[in-house]
Amino acid sequence: MSVEITSREELEAWLDGKPREWMSSIACRSALREFPHVADPSKWGASGVNANVALAVFRCVALAIYIDADPLKRAAARFSAAENINTQMVRAPHNRRALESAFSAKDAILSAASNHRPFVLKHAVASISLNSHFYSHHGDESDLAWANVSSDCDAFQDGVEPAALKTRQLFAARPSTFEKSWASASRWLSRPEDGFSIWREWYYGRLEGLTHAFARFDDQADTEFYEEILKHSKNFWSRSPAKVNADITALVDSLRKPKDAVAYFISYTSKDEPAAREVADVLDELGKSYIVQYRDFKQRDFAVAMNDALSRSERIIPLYSKGYVRSDHCLTEWNHYYKLDPSFEDRKVVGFLLEPTDFPPLMDRVNYQSLMDLTGARRRIAIREWIDPSIPRTTRDWVRGVLMSTISPQIVHDNDNRLVLAPNPVFDEPEFPAELASALVELRMLLDLVRDQTFNLSSFMQRALRRYDETIEDAGADAHWGALDRMMAIVSDGLEQMREEEFSPGQRSTLSQIIAAHNNCMTSLRDPDLRARDTASIPAVNGDAADLSALVKGLEEISVELKNDDRTSEEFDAHVGDFINEGREFEYEASSMKEGDKASWAMRRYVLNVGGFGFGLLTALGSLASISATPAGRAALAAAQKLVDDFYRIIGL
Repeated sequence: MSVEITSREELEAWLDGKPREWMSSIACRSALREFPHVADPSKWGASGVNANVALAVFRCVALAIYIDADPLKRAAARFSAAENINTQMVRAPHNRRALESAFSAKDAILSAASNHRPFVLKHAVASISLNSHFYSHHGDESDLAWANVSSDCDAFQDGVEPAALKTRQLFAARPSTFEKSWASASRWLSRPEDGFSIWREWYYGRLEGLTHAFARFDDQADTEFYEEILKHSKNFWSRSPAKVNADITALVDSLRKPKDAVAYFISYTSKDEPAAREVADVLDELGKSYIVQYRDFKQRDFAVAMNDALSRSERIIPLYSKGYVRSDHCLTEWNHYYKLDPSFEDRKVVGFLLEPTDFPPLMDRVNYQSLMDLTGARRRIAIREWIDPSIPRTTRDWVRGVLMSTISPQIVHDNDNRLVLAPNPVFDEPEFPAELASALVELRMLLDLVRDQTFNLSSFMQRALRRYDETIEDAGADAHWGALDRMMAIVSDGLEQMREEEFSPGQRSTLSQIIAAHNNCMTSLRDPDLRARDTASIPAVNGDAADLSALVKGLEEISVELKNDDRTSEEFDAHVGDFINEGREFEYEASSMKEGDKASWAMRRYVLNVGGFGFGLLTALGSLASISATPAGRAALAAAQKLVDDFYRIIGL
């Protein structure tokens, strides 16, 4: 059961009997939530932030995080930091908000530095209550303050260790008052006068729940940092904040690990930032490190940040656009990697084309991946595979995305809620209609030539060639080319297995010309190489006859149930009929395979096409609100889901 604490009394009751470390950890986190009000100029009014008070509070909350872990260190810090708070607040102008924040930090250090349980409980409750007291003046935000305390209590009940809780994000939900105060405090901490930027970095890490005290720290660096903070005497802390912070900054810099090399630097113009974010998302998905301006150049001199990026990044990802080739900064970045790899053999430049661009001569020599006309999953796949051309880490979602974006034809429903076929919007649309028309002329001539000839082909090949011919005759350039490519794969695969003496003179050559003419048509469509590369990455690992039989039976059941529900069109029925007939042939082929034989290319293509059909069918049926209203409709949905499950099993997912 989750903890719900809404008052000081409920908090005291809940903490009673709990481990000492629980009390001090919650107190420390409450003091950290309170801190920005100490450095917020708007809370100090005309007097301005008192830098000595801010430094004293930082000292307290930093030690409260650390000394709780080691009982031997508590005695050394028990009252020193807390006394410093008292001293500074006496000297500072009276300010209720600053007083509450400072005393919350004081109570946090006292609760962490004692073994006496009543003493720990007293100061822990005081620290937490001061934080919630402030938000009680801001309506519903008082509830948020107690909700954050309750969340910490929940974590302990769930078994979270005190040390682990201290590295979690400070807020389950940030009050708007905190956000405003932190924004104002952050600006004050960023001023160069007193050197508080090092503490701004430290506090940001606590706010966001980062594991270590500072960037490029490890566990050992954390320990050394807090040990140094702990060992310094009152004389060290009584100096001016500028001197103290300068020493702390030097300490932190000496403990930081060297900057690690990263894999990529994303180079782009400001107007192309959306594309840069797309690429960065894919790099995150692939687990690749990178530097990108919108994230890594903030609050830094641009030239310094750019030089740092070039020195640390192994490769550049330029996002080519008209603005890119006109940008001096972008050209400087690009030329840096050209000089490292003038032959481009090491693939130091991994570019993407965003729009038609007139390249300078050197840039024009480098291969790039065009993202023009690509959207959604297809665009993301293209980005991922150009960055990492090795076989992707295959998941169910990835396979579904590939097949849904590349399968042809696609399944939709008409105004009468009957399933019909539609061209794939990417792969079935001609990129160069004139070239496709020319290629079709040759293909039709060859098909006319063989239509009345007798070939010594298997019934499987003959059926595929006949269906191919009928489709071209009926649809021409508007054909569903993915389905045609599947049929031609059957002819091509069978042709490779036949002996020369099985043909009459010239017949093998004629069929080879038909295959070549078909391939010419395919290359006139959009991105045929990408479609082949996508599907080549999906492992169809099993050509077992029983598996193919399961696919065929699934298709038959789907066909029957959809017809019973009056949900099919003639072209949809013909398409499913082709799948069923082809499946029976592949089932026969698989039954004669010897152990260890690999499935043919055509059989593999068939399995992938059936998988894509299943995904498309589930999507189309899901868009029909009335499909589950009849027994036949529900049976069709169940059969389509089983078809997809069988497909996943066949490819080993």
